[in-house]
Amino acid sequence: MNQTITVENNKTVIFDLSNCTLTSDLDDKFILTASNGGTIIIKGNGTITGKKCIGQAINGGQIIVENGIFNALSDKGFCAYGENSKVTFNDGTINATDGGLMAFDGANLEVNDGKIFVSDNFGIGTNGTAGRGGNTIIMNGGKIVGNITTTGYESIGVYIPNDDTFIMNGGEIIANGGAGLVMRGGHVVINGGKITGTGDANTEGWVGDNKEKMDASGIIY
Repeated sequence: MNQTITVENNKTVIFDLSNCTLTSDLDDKFILTASNGGTIIIKGNGTITGKKCIGQAINGGQIIVENGIFNALSDKGFCAYGENSKVTFNDGTINATDGGLMAFDGANLEVNDGKIFVSDNFGIGTNGTAGRGGNTIIMNGGKIVGNITTTGYESIGVYIPNDDTFIMNGGEIIANGGAGLVMRGGHVVINGGKITGTGDANTEGWVGDNKEKMDASGIIY
């Protein structure tokens, strides 16, 4: 694939992978963009592999993932930016390097099922920079697994560093050698599900932007 795809102006595009494989080696950060009220619906149990990221919802755009496999080789899976922008992950698998799903600037994320694997940071998270919070993340199901390779850091399952809201109604969060849920601000409600941080007495490292080393935990508040 040698171009990016943008859907905007309140249009809806169904991106049916039809069990096919799409690969992009472009340096553009995102392959798919839903903007200005545009909606992208991804289905068809195929595979999208991107050199960096897969998709973004901006300026009130929506991305709905019904199924498929999404490989972000050097960055994040899907991101939502701004009020009324949303990424809904209903099923499928995300394999990302630095964040499976992220929200910025008052955006929304919803996870209903599927699996999110991250090799070197957190599965779901927001940004700790002042003014980039106000995001809402709802997890009804699915499985999130965070891993780490960068020296000195711990892995994270879900990272909430700002004035954001995270509601967990079900599903499973795992951090291999780190913290399942890290809350540095905002509001967290856990109504159900399972959270695990694996490690031993020697497991410690930096978590997110804070350079104060912490032990492995299920939840760090």
